[in-house]
Amino acid sequence: MRYFLKVIVAKLFSATPLIGALLFFGVCLLCLSRHKKVGRRLVMGSAFLLLLFSYDPLPEFLLNHHEMSYPALSLEHLPAQEKALITHVVVLAGGFHPAADKPLTTNLTPSTLVRLIEGLRLFKKLTHSKLVFSGKGWAEQSEAAAMAELALALGIAKKDMILDPDAANTFQHTQYIKPIVGSNAFVLVTSAMHMPRAMAMFKKAGMFPIAAPTGHLLTGNYRPFSLSSIYPTGDNLAAMDIWFYEFWGSLWAKLRGQI
Repeated sequence: MRYFLKVIVAKLFSATPLIGALLFFGVCLLCLSRHKKVGRRLVMGSAFLLLLFSYDPLPEFLLNHHEMSYPALSLEHLPAQEKALITHVVVLAGGFHPAADKPLTTNLTPSTLVRLIEGLRLFKKLTHSKLVFSGKGWAEQSEAAAMAELALALGIAKKDMILDPDAANTFQHTQYIKPIVGSNAFVLVTSAMHMPRAMAMFKKAGMFPIAAPTGHLLTGNYRPFSLSSIYPTGDNLAAMDIWFYEFWGSLWAKLRGQI
């Protein structure tokens, strides 16, 4: 029941599924019943939401507000004493879809791949630290193991990596990683959209994360009324789907006292 509420219902009330559902039922009412007035309203509502979510400025405003909660981590600007206290670089997985005929760089989702690259970049600057890969996934090989496999192929020594293959969600990340890092400061690498919820959960668990957001969806300067894009875009819709997922995920975590 909890899984249904968290995943199925939350995804239904994201931008693209919501627009699709309204359009589907609207067309059905127009074609198959006498409730054509309601059907027209649903179709018009879906068209309005399509324009609202696929055009600027709403997506850029929401992305900017969310992704800028934590700035990009610059280790060069950290005091030497603070940097010396960092014991781990923790990378949270963001998806893994294994296919035997595809390279590992394809099987790891773009979200996981960019987090892994950022984690490796920071780890190479913190030579005294350990890499922690966290994520279970649904496949026989865990997300953590898949990230470690690619890290090995890129020259990272096995002794420098610690795997958490059991965490299936953000809250479980905190539970399984806490025994690894203890009360030490650590770098937390995840997507910029996911970072506010992840940081809140790790701090609630009594831990000391240092945010290292990556994979920003809003990669340019924030311009809510830019004339450079006068057409609706699928990128905006996809970004709104992710924003809604984080919104519902944060609300669910608050209701459960996890943040």
